[in-house]
Amino acid sequence: MDPSGPLRKSYPVEIFTRSFKIGGHLEPLGHLMDALNNPDRDSLLIHQGTVSSLSANGPLNSFTLEEIVLNKNDVFFICLTDKEDHSELNLLKRAEKVIVYLPLFVIRANFHLGGETRFRDMLDTLPGTFLPITDAAIFPLFVSRVAVPGHRDLLLINKKQITLYHPEKSQA
Repeated sequence: MDPSGPLRKSYPVEIFTRSFKIGGHLEPLGHLMDALNNPDRDSLLIHQGTVSSLSANGPLNSFTLEEIVLNKNDVFFICLTDKEDHSELNLLKRAEKVIVYLPLFVIRANFHLGGETRFRDMLDTLPGTFLPITDAAIFPLFVSRVAVPGHRDLLLINKKQITLYHPEKSQA
C-alpha cells in the first residue's frame, strides 16, 4: 500500500449551485465519476476556491479560500474547464437532445443513453447522481452578478436537481 495515500487528481472546475458559482480545483478521492456518485459521501473538496454570489443585488462579495467543502447535493452542474479531462468519461454512444429545467437554469444538451433506455425513463434508469451531458447550451433564468457560460462541450449535471425535462422536439 502506498504510504502517501490514495491517488488524488485535481480538476479545474466551475460549479453552480442555487446561490453560488464556485471556481477552483475539484479534488475527488479516486476516479471522478465514482467519487461524485458515491452515495456515502455528501461533500466535494475544492482547493484554491473562489466563491461568488449569483445574486445581482446581494451584499456578498467574491472571496477566495485555500480549501472549501461543498455539499454536492446542492450542486446544479459542474463544468470541467480543462478539455483533456473530458476523455476520462466513458460516454454512452446513443445521445438524445433534451431540454432540462433546473430551479435557476434551462439547459439544452445531449444526454447519453444506453441502447435499451427509453427517453421517458432516462432519470430513473441511468445510474448515479451526476450525469455527463454534451454540447450544452445554458440559459440562466435570472440576472446574475457573475458570468454564466452560454455553452460548454461537457457538463456534469446533478439529476436530482432536474425539475422537468423533455425532448428538444415534440415526439408526435
